[in-house]
Amino acid sequence: MTIYTLQQPTLYQINISEKTALEYVVIGFESSRDYPLALLNNLYRIIQELLNNIIKHAGASNAYLELVAEQGQLRIIVDDNGKGFDSSLAMRSSGIGLENIRAKLSLYNGEMEITRKPEHGTLVVIRIPLS
Repeated sequence: MTIYTLQQPTLYQINISEKTALEYVVIGFESSRDYPLALLNNLYRIIQELLNNIIKHAGASNAYLELVAEQGQLRIIVDDNGKGFDSSLAMRSSGIGLENIRAKLSLYNGEMEITRKPEHGTLVVIRIPLS
């Protein structure tokens, strides 16, 4: 994953599948040398899994990804307009994808919140302390 330095947040758009458009913004990450390679690799895998879940399960036409490193914390926000996901089942899910995310987050004392939005769709917020 290439992480770009942005002085001001810039919104980018790509198609992650033939049916889902992705808007994303990256804030921080002035230099990839400021972060351990293992952390960058795990961030890539976490984001990859979250986007893969949207493509495979959500039926979303739009998704939003925000990756921010500031104030001693790294934050990943993934939001989609798909059919939604039962967050109580998500936290108990034995699915290998979410379990892999949880395992990666535990390495950094990170936390993940999964919320089904009332207007449909799912919001995932991940926080990882950088200290």
